[in-house]
Amino acid sequence: MREPAGAATRERELGNFRRIVGALTLTGIGDKLAGAKTTLPWLLAATGAPTWCAGLLVPVREAGSMLPQMALGAWVKNQIPRKRAWIAGSIVQALALLAIGWAGVTLRGVTAGLAMLALLAVFSLGRAASSLASKDVIGRAITKGRRGHLNGWAAAISGVAAMAAGAGLGIIGGTDSTTVFAGLVVAAAMLWILASAVFSRVEEPGDDQPPGSPQSLAESLAKWRLLRDDLPFRRFVAARALATGSALAAPYYLILERRDMASPAAALIIFALAGLAAAWLAACGWAPTRKH
Repeated sequence: MREPAGAATRERELGNFRRIVGALTLTGIGDKLAGAKTTLPWLLAATGAPTWCAGLLVPVREAGSMLPQMALGAWVKNQIPRKRAWIAGSIVQALALLAIGWAGVTLRGVTAGLAMLALLAVFSLGRAASSLASKDVIGRAITKGRRGHLNGWAAAISGVAAMAAGAGLGIIGGTDSTTVFAGLVVAAAMLWILASAVFSRVEEPGDDQPPGSPQSLAESLAKWRLLRDDLPFRRFVAARALATGSALAAPYYLILERRDMASPAAALIIFALAGLAAAWLAACGWAPTRKH
């Protein structure tokens, strides 16, 4: 007997929900293993790179993943299915992290710092593409009432997994080997590759529809006029910009502790676990506590 159309749709959406949560969980764990506020500053300091390089990690990562989105929007809109853009961005991020791990082990001084910053910019470009595509895919594959739970579940699960990994590092060792923490970055890259495989199984409705009309670069850049014309939006952006101070300061805290503590690796683990605990507690507020 043929399954009713409504039941088939619900089953497909449930499968999509699980796959998207799985992919976002994997990249969430990777984000925490290769954090711009924890692991990457530690690697930079271990290579002898100048302190100012560490100060640029968070701006390059955050601005690099946000500013290109207007220009990339037209390209993402032209991808059918949209998940292709997410997968492409995920692979770019994985390759950039693999190269960062290599740079942390083989390069030293200013060369290491500049190389890692350049590779982080490439990582951020892939992140921008995946971010745009993720919103579009979720909007097409998941009904409105359930979309808000996706990121909450993924953040909560990945936070617990990453805290367990950090605690495991503390138990097994307190080693200060640069190779070990470069290995964390490489492990994060592997998680992005696995996430792309999971996300490739998402079934998007309307995959056979032609792409929308391409949006010119001029039309994309015209959206900047919102900052000039929309006062509430401008105030919101200004408030968010001022709130980035804590993120910009985080790498310096780690570097200072790294110099003063007997075990630099212990400093990294302490800061990572503290950040993970805070992120996990915040994520729990977004994860659903009951069925709707």
